[in-house]
Amino acid sequence: MTYYEKYEHATGRIAPPDAWRLESLFNQIESRQLLPPRGQQAVNLGLPAHSLNDSTANPSLYNYYQWVLRHYFKNQTLNELTAKLIGMAFVCNHIFKTDLPQPLSLNPWQRDQMLDYPLATDRAVIVENNGIFALLATQHPNWSLINQGGNDFQTDYVTLMQRLEARGIRFTYLGDLDAKGIQIADTLFCQLKETSIEDFFSATN
Repeated sequence: MTYYEKYEHATGRIAPPDAWRLESLFNQIESRQLLPPRGQQAVNLGLPAHSLNDSTANPSLYNYYQWVLRHYFKNQTLNELTAKLIGMAFVCNHIFKTDLPQPLSLNPWQRDQMLDYPLATDRAVIVENNGIFALLATQHPNWSLINQGGNDFQTDYVTLMQRLEARGIRFTYLGDLDAKGIQIADTLFCQLKETSIEDFFSATN
């Protein structure tokens, strides 16, 4: 019996139209597989990114998802990557030449110490979404990544980005192609001084 059939049998209500999409996810939870951040879970199922973590995005599907978690997985901790990152200014993966565990979180008072710190790469991908950054850093631990973290353009972040750019790092940007994502990309690009638009939006950088 599928989870949506169990839901209908237990509640007497019809499962939401997209309930079938969650079957593979529930099977992965049941077998304790490592899951990507929740937004990516939704995208992998063909759903909008906020479907499973925002009750207003698709209320009926969200409530169904929560119902299944409460009734079938309440004693099981979900084995999923978090999109919550520690760090007030700058989070990166294999940008600086260090033996410290990656990703590396820098706070504002560490900025000046890193301006001329030895670099481990001359190319990096800037990732807009925290969850995608966490997923890529897990699946490709040696990739050079910088977390942009949405629309939070702190002075320390911008200063470090401009300094890395001046030292020869080429940036490529990975973000959402909705109106907000394009606005964020444009804001960041305008903060950079030496990066070409071709490099910034190049899929092959």
